[in-house]
Amino acid sequence: MTLEITPITKTFAKSKLISAIIAALLLSVIGAAPSQAAATQADVDYSQAMVDLTTKFQTASANYSKLATKPPTWAMGKSYNAWKVKAIKSSAEMLAVINELSAVKGTDGFTTSHPLLTKALANFKTGVTLSKAAINKNDSKTMAKANASILKGNSGWVAWSTAYAADVAALNG
Repeated sequence: MTLEITPITKTFAKSKLISAIIAALLLSVIGAAPSQAAATQADVDYSQAMVDLTTKFQTASANYSKLATKPPTWAMGKSYNAWKVKAIKSSAEMLAVINELSAVKGTDGFTTSHPLLTKALANFKTGVTLSKAAINKNDSKTMAKANASILKGNSGWVAWSTAYAADVAALNG
């Protein structure tokens, strides 16, 4: 079986944090076409799940980042409350996609990359959860912790992407 991947990277330079988040969140790998014996059907299924879910992850992260880069100037009033509702909803959507990705079980063909994905997703989950709480309470200390965790997720996502590409190359023989 042959697995093909194509990295997709896109950066929105609205802020230092969001640029780092988007660079990581929008980096994904795409593939899965059968033809060589090195990969098992489980490997192909795993790869297809990554294609589907990283695309979903890209969409959720882009929506999350759009809101995160454009908070209202004042943390009160109608404008802030409307933004807060949208930001919390976007955080919940992001967490749902993270949970979907986390539910995918690794295969023997992805023993190097899958643990890195798991670690990156754990950091993103912590960061988005903290961010959601910080937005809800307008808490800058919690937001700083969220940012640190999201940046760790960013680094982990890049490491996973590189390892995933290597795993796919190894499966392709």
